[in-house]
Amino acid sequence: MTETEAMAIAIASGSDGGEVINYLTENFPKEISEFTNDDFLDSEMPYEYIDIFKYDSLKRSQIYEKVKARAAELKIGVRTFEAMYKNYKKEHPDAPNEGANVTQFPGQPFVLECGDWICDARGVRIEINGEKKWACLHPIMPTALLTNLNSGTEKVKVAYCVGTYWKTAVFDRKTLSSASKIIDLSDFGIAASSENASLLVKYFLTVIQSNIERLPQLKSVTALGWTSDGEFVPYAKSIEFDGEKDFITRYKSVTTKGDLNTWFDCIADNVFKNQSAVSKTIIFASLASALIKPLGANNFWIHVWGDTGTGKTVLERCAASVWGNPTVGKFITSFNSTVVGNERGAAFCGSLPYIIDELQIIDSRKDMDSLIYMLTEGCGRSRGNKSGGLDYVLRWKNCVISSGERPINANNCGGGAAARVIEIEAKNKLFGEDTNIAAIIGTITENYGHFGKLFIKWLKTLELDEVRRIQQNYASELARHGIMDKQAQSGALIMTAGKIVADALECESWELKLEEILPFLKSNEDVDANRRAYDYVCGKIVENQKKFFGEVERQTDLWGKFETDGTACVIKTRFDEICKEGGYAPKPLISWLKTNGLLILDSQNNPTVTKYVGSKSVRCVVLKISQDESADSEDYDF
Repeated sequence: MTETEAMAIAIASGSDGGEVINYLTENFPKEISEFTNDDFLDSEMPYEYIDIFKYDSLKRSQIYEKVKARAAELKIGVRTFEAMYKNYKKEHPDAPNEGANVTQFPGQPFVLECGDWICDARGVRIEINGEKKWACLHPIMPTALLTNLNSGTEKVKVAYCVGTYWKTAVFDRKTLSSASKIIDLSDFGIAASSENASLLVKYFLTVIQSNIERLPQLKSVTALGWTSDGEFVPYAKSIEFDGEKDFITRYKSVTTKGDLNTWFDCIADNVFKNQSAVSKTIIFASLASALIKPLGANNFWIHVWGDTGTGKTVLERCAASVWGNPTVGKFITSFNSTVVGNERGAAFCGSLPYIIDELQIIDSRKDMDSLIYMLTEGCGRSRGNKSGGLDYVLRWKNCVISSGERPINANNCGGGAAARVIEIEAKNKLFGEDTNIAAIIGTITENYGHFGKLFIKWLKTLELDEVRRIQQNYASELARHGIMDKQAQSGALIMTAGKIVADALECESWELKLEEILPFLKSNEDVDANRRAYDYVCGKIVENQKKFFGEVERQTDLWGKFETDGTACVIKTRFDEICKEGGYAPKPLISWLKTNGLLILDSQNNPTVTKYVGSKSVRCVVLKISQDESADSEDYDF
């Protein structure tokens, strides 16, 4: 981290300059006594060390002499050393130009050139034709320029003092450049109004342009997790968050509190010693979310459902405590049924799991499928803006973890939606009958955020190709057990997270075994929408067999008839009604039945055949009944 980066971070956190100096000296690559001849002649390291103390004149002079003495020990001439440092300072100026007008705010983070503006304890003003014009009635100044790694846009960190304390806020460049928009700063307690808006815009323009090389140039993000340069937020201290204020609380919730060992003992005793496959799967799914982007894997959704009292929400909170504050409303979100709300929430989480408490299943199957596709695609909608262009499209690479009292996938959901969701039914209490649930909640509420940070540290020590090989081996093994590809890939990610943890802890029992996760994953037949549609239609036929034997009051109530060869002739209009009642489309089902040899065609290869049902000749869909369904019937033989 550079000195300017550390200074800007100190401003954001309320730290003073001394803390920044301590941090930089403690993390500097070498001590003065370790500097080599090559360091002085082929690098900037010794000169960078001197400049750590650039805001403390006495200390910098002292350090300067010590570094010069080290150069002399290495037979580097005094004139050579002084010339090298002088040239370094030309490239790295640390103060405004001599004679320039500068800011003189009390307690200001550092000094900036300010052109013709008068900047002191009373605020910011300028004289125009002998008259004082006020841009702001209190101290205010830019302190850093932030380039967002997600969108590429630039923002400005602004420090301001209202009363006795300095505060900071981040604003878009366009906000500080527009008189109509800069009044939005008033929401933060800044004295910005229509009266002084144009002058405040001119002040920021002057100060930013006059100090463009002096202001810290920092990286920023609007989302958690992996950045484009391989850092992981929020653990990368040189990267700041400049997202919407609605997410600041949630961003700050991804932190550490309490003790790692206390958290670890709680999870070990209540999850791994009990060998709960459901609990292990959810904990490792939370960690696996961080594997999706670096491995180039697909997003996935894991949903735990069951009756109230099984411990679903507590398990979710355990999964959240891996990364941060597990309180609902902090890292965990309560379900928001709007598309935009879920899109923004998932994008904010970035590489961390998007955890939804008590998911309310949307009644519309189409809307539920759309939500599943949107969240697992990892891409928001493209939207236009007022200027006629397109807004930045939100993106994310993570998993969704949710809980509820019902399954997320109905029998009639699309095959793609079914493939993207791992559903786990909580049939029994997840933490055992005699577990003190209140004690678990109390422990993870006071001790959290350590294990996720540790997991990322472990992950960074591994070769990515080796992690990918482990994941693909697991996926191949799951596929050999009949698991369809998307489910196998997702299950393999979860198992890989478990493998990394087990290896790091040298505890094989923590690894998620194949037989533990297999019951939760779907086969190709499970996710085939047409197979499910066929099974549904067969089931309806068996349930209503009397309507095929003519045991109805009116002929119009007949659905069709059974043939002696074991086929069922279903009146075409009734077949369509059965499909639609179940939420399935008749046309693709008929095509699938034809392809799979489950449909009897007429002499012209048409999918419907003319049959007499009762006393009338009608077009029927003639299909072979599933053997599983026919076995359930005791009233007739096919």
